[in-house]
Amino acid sequence: MRVLKGIEAWKMCKFNHYGNLIAASGRSSIQNYECGSEPLIQLYEILLRAPGVHGARFSGAGFRGCCIAFVEAPLATEAASFVRREYLKAQPEIASQINEDTAVVICDSGDCARVI
Repeated sequence: MRVLKGIEAWKMCKFNHYGNLIAASGRSSIQNYECGSEPLIQLYEILLRAPGVHGARFSGAGFRGCCIAFVEAPLATEAASFVRREYLKAQPEIASQINEDTAVVICDSGDCARVI
């Protein structure tokens, strides 16, 4: 149901609503499926407070996983700086081990999905 709502929100350019659906998916993973570790959950929560972030959730698993965020393009660099700073405060031991050059990757979406 959330996926269908997300498709509709995207089609109608309701990006705040789309971001809320992404964040709800993240919360659902934590609350209903007990996913995530404390450091990953803190990263998710920090992302949701960052400027320009409409929504965030975990992605991947393995030993550490990662988070993705849906961010307003003009605020992406500011959001990245905020996340680095706040995560260092929340998880100084882990944050000190992160490669600064690859800790945050800002990317843009393509114009459409296609088979290559």
